[in-house]
Amino acid sequence: MQANGFAAALRAELSPDEIGQVLEVFATDLTRLGAALAAQARAGDGAGFRRSCHTLAGACGTVDATTLERLCRAAMASPEPPAALLAGIVEGIAGARREMAVFLAGRPG
Repeated sequence: MQANGFAAALRAELSPDEIGQVLEVFATDLTRLGAALAAQARAGDGAGFRRSCHTLAGACGTVDATTLERLCRAAMASPEPPAALLAGIVEGIAGARREMAVFLAGRPG
């Protein structure tokens, strides 16, 4: 997480409603891409796995979910097979969900 924390850039630039919309999309991305990554790992689809990691890293960058972003970027560069990388990404997704929950719990409204 950056020094300014989860969704810091969003807080500086968007209204609370707009932040909520961005986070809804991010939550959907976590679910969709998490499922894609699991399927790609099971299938041994390294290219697809790395593309999904790239997409997820971009989504993470938007909301300052930097721990998961770093995990995705490391997986993209790793020579390891997707199955060996999946557990770390799954834990990173869980961590991003926790960060988002803490952020949302502290928001007014």
